[in-house]
Amino acid sequence: MQEPKVNAGDMMKAAQTSLQKQGDITKVTTLQRVKGMLSQEQIREKFAEVLKDKAPGFIASITSLVSSSPNFEGVDPNTIMQSAMIAATLDLPINPNLGFAYVIPYAGKAQFQMGWKGFVQLALRTGQYRLLNAIEVYEGELISRNKITGEIILDETKRSAEKVIGYVSFFRLINGFEKTLYMSVQEMEKHAKRYSQTYKSDKKWVVEQSKWTTDFGAMALKTVIKLILSKYGILSVELQKAIQADQAVITETKDGETQFEYVDNGEETEIIDEKKPELNKEAQDLFNPEDLNNVEYWIAKILECPADDWKKFKKDHKQDMGVFSGPDEERLNKIIAEKDAAVKVK
Repeated sequence: MQEPKVNAGDMMKAAQTSLQKQGDITKVTTLQRVKGMLSQEQIREKFAEVLKDKAPGFIASITSLVSSSPNFEGVDPNTIMQSAMIAATLDLPINPNLGFAYVIPYAGKAQFQMGWKGFVQLALRTGQYRLLNAIEVYEGELISRNKITGEIILDETKRSAEKVIGYVSFFRLINGFEKTLYMSVQEMEKHAKRYSQTYKSDKKWVVEQSKWTTDFGAMALKTVIKLILSKYGILSVELQKAIQADQAVITETKDGETQFEYVDNGEETEIIDEKKPELNKEAQDLFNPEDLNNVEYWIAKILECPADDWKKFKKDHKQDMGVFSGPDEERLNKIIAEKDAAVKVK
């Protein structure tokens, strides 16, 4: 599906022209601005191009979403519209009660977020997955865990308490390949605090707004689904777009190019730090820049690292690159050894 070019500047300009006829633009609420944008024929046509007969219902859901929460007041309506357009191109509803995709107000902008059900839906559409699921694991159910293969053995009859101790995702392709990913609650907490600025904030009121706080279980299920798909799954164009857009504020340049800003993602902040070497454009196209758990990402980073920066890079990311095991660890260690030899690091 080809994503239509929706120029945010033109959208907002058209909406403001309409609203100025009603009075002072500075007194217009976010909901009124969104309604003004959605009343424009060119915008409605863009949604119709993507959603066909479903466009009217989807447009109505945008208005309903913004009016349902006071947290949208003061949020840039362009980012609301762009997040909604991403959901539309993925053909996922943004009704928060359904759990497929979300438009979340954060720091004056709207952030697009995938739900775990959305990832499952997009994976199933590829026709490559025979089975795909994610569940909670309760105390007593986990019998064994193989860190090398990822395989685990569960026994529901051994459940000793209604306490969740971890989360597991599993898929099996139609060709028979299968993979399991398990993360304990402690591992999930560590992951959340590493990659969410709000959840690791030292301000209680900020932490309380994080979706990791309000719906930890749903975020955990989404995490194990997203990680297993991005690391081991077959990714369609839609799935790649969903992984890239997840947790991003989406805007457009004057040339109509889509931009992704990860305002609540500490991982992305770390990657774009100017003091650290960046991937070249080819590597950025090949690897998901927000998944530091992808061994391919680190291999690309090592190969791109200038010789003069290698010693510092290796020291700074020793812990990051030490999380892998099995074949991934062997491949990464081989690349590191070859890099050491090339730059003559003892």
